[in-house]
Amino acid sequence: MVLFSYIFRQYLKWFAVVLLSFSSVIILLDYFELFRRARNKNDIGFAVISKMVFFHFPDIIKQLIPLIALFSSLILFINLGRSSQLVIMRMSGSSLRRLLIPVFAVIALYTSFDFMFLNSISAQLMQKFESYNNRLFKGNDNTIRLSSSGLWLRESKENQYTIVQIKRIQLSKGLLHGLSLYVFSDQNTLLKRIDADKAMITPDGWLVINAKVLKPNRQPKIMASLKWQTELDLTSIESQSLGPDTISFWQLKNYISILRNAGLSTVKYEMLWHGTLSQPLLILTMAFLGALVSFWAMQRRMNIPIVLVIIVFAYIIYVLFNVVGAMGRNYTIPVFLAAWAPPMMSLFFISALLLHFEEKV
Repeated sequence: MVLFSYIFRQYLKWFAVVLLSFSSVIILLDYFELFRRARNKNDIGFAVISKMVFFHFPDIIKQLIPLIALFSSLILFINLGRSSQLVIMRMSGSSLRRLLIPVFAVIALYTSFDFMFLNSISAQLMQKFESYNNRLFKGNDNTIRLSSSGLWLRESKENQYTIVQIKRIQLSKGLLHGLSLYVFSDQNTLLKRIDADKAMITPDGWLVINAKVLKPNRQPKIMASLKWQTELDLTSIESQSLGPDTISFWQLKNYISILRNAGLSTVKYEMLWHGTLSQPLLILTMAFLGALVSFWAMQRRMNIPIVLVIIVFAYIIYVLFNVVGAMGRNYTIPVFLAAWAPPMMSLFFISALLLHFEEKV
């Protein structure tokens, strides 16, 4: 228990140190990037950019946690080897597997915190970041929201804006079903409402079929067809939907169900759901990969090339994750396989390497 407590505290300490180091660099780079993008925009000041950096920070850290686990593990075992503590621990009968239990405990602690708190906080802050980014840098005030009643879009034009409700989309045919258009002035006064059973997306806009036009204090007007000028097409509708990083893990299943009922693609959200569940395996893989350095550290043969080889190996695993993930998002392989195969294969391989080297030492 004493050994567990000591390794646990040491790894937790280095995990915090590496996290703070990465955070400092990330914040600095994010400031530079946002200032570069805002150099020609006089209305974007330091306060606004600071808010955006704050909103963006948790999402970036979540993506870098595997690297933080890797470098924390490397530093821990290099220091234990240089001070001969690792040799003493091994001579006292402690196997490397026993020394890795505290590392596993720290990762389990972080994972629990992530699922209970960090994931939801990161998603909420990322929504605010995307809102600022679209409005200030992209000049795009169009938004889309999904609910059980269908898709709700907002499109801004000169002196007016339109709220659009679509109950279902047929992507293959380019058809919109259950369409309602609410046109408002800049003073939020309802100008007119258009209801239709369906509309066809064309290069010049939407061809609304059997449209019912209602205006305040006027009789309803039925039109066999109506041309609605809009820049919204299937691509823009899909691209304007909430990004996967802006949705909490606990809300993803419901959001996937709504997307499926609306006729939109759910693959990237399914990938995120499975990827979030499998991420602890990736973090554990990186921590175990860093522990490989212990075999050279015990023999006082620690040098920079060995560390570089381990870092390159980690990079190969990272590339593998991205390639297989892209194949899953492009329907080349099943989503479940794309999300779970790389972390499980990597973890089994690294664990086998640890067992192999432990028998050699």
